[in-house]
Amino acid sequence: MDEVEVPRNPYNIDLSSRSTEPLPVPWAFKDVLLDAELKVKAVLQKARISDETQLLVLSDPDLANLSGLVYQDVQKLKLYVAKKLVPKVPLNALQILKDESLQHWRLSVSCPVIDKALKGGILSGVITEISGESACGKTQLCLQLCLTIQLDQKHGGGAVYICTEDVFPSRRLQQLMKFFAKKRKSHRFGDNIFIEHVGDFEGLDVCVERRLPALLERGLVKLVVIDSVAALFRCHYSAGQVMERARHLSQFASVLHQLATQHSIPVVCVNQVSASMDKAGPSKVTPALGLTWANQVNSRIMMRRSSLSRSCEDPQPTHQRPGESSSSLNLPTHRVLSVVFSPHLAPADVEVYIDNTGIHGREVTDVLHNFM
Repeated sequence: MDEVEVPRNPYNIDLSSRSTEPLPVPWAFKDVLLDAELKVKAVLQKARISDETQLLVLSDPDLANLSGLVYQDVQKLKLYVAKKLVPKVPLNALQILKDESLQHWRLSVSCPVIDKALKGGILSGVITEISGESACGKTQLCLQLCLTIQLDQKHGGGAVYICTEDVFPSRRLQQLMKFFAKKRKSHRFGDNIFIEHVGDFEGLDVCVERRLPALLERGLVKLVVIDSVAALFRCHYSAGQVMERARHLSQFASVLHQLATQHSIPVVCVNQVSASMDKAGPSKVTPALGLTWANQVNSRIMMRRSSLSRSCEDPQPTHQRPGESSSSLNLPTHRVLSVVFSPHLAPADVEVYIDNTGIHGREVTDVLHNFM
């Protein structure tokens, strides 16, 4: 005698103890499902199931036996629950291309050389990491992004700057605003930069999960900068808490990804570096937080100090006004900005210099770098 196949029952529900009586509410899918929610609750109560997702896991015969519904109504019930759990219909590439609201946009750095290497600037909807040694220009670049976001006529807005280690460089920001004020007169750049100082995870969670979404919902913010991510995660967790730190990093990055995608904004995270014994040459450091954090970011930009000293050979800056001597300007400091990895960018090294008007690129050399 052939064996009878037992219906699939992943939740170990006692099928024999369920009644096959009809539901206490009328069930009709031909009309608009105005009372569909009540009918779903009735099915859950009769089948003694607490989660709607279990309705999708159970087979049609099992669900029909538990709820007392006919086969056609079971299929319609599952379709309704599926549409409720996944409200958005999947889109194909052509629909995304035609819908401008679904496309990514790029935040300019306000430097043609750097923008060329980044193919227009920092991409929206993703997390971009800027890592490097201390005093290599990471904060300078972030401050400049907080100002350039306000110059964008189409996607522009305010910026949120979350500090977790050093005091916010307000004096440097005031210096940069004097230069950017020439590009957009009568605009108050400082009024559109929201600064938050956090010193522990509790403050960081409140800022990212409560205050930040409120600003984004009101359309006041189009850029988020966290300077830096490594500060808290390095201090709070010990060497023996690798798994706990990895889990927390993944949860934190998930919130940032959700905000970046939902509101189509660029999220920039500054990262510190650690010494690497496996590397030699000009770069003997590697970004902090290990592989766990590297898998969470979409693009990684690394900055380092330049080994060249050109204080006497620097050409006259293009922003220097006629008749203004170079002695009235601070001598520029030279750095190298490198694209380490990105799904939309090729590896590239850009020689940049920083002066009292911001960060500027000199030339782009598309060569493989030795950071990773």
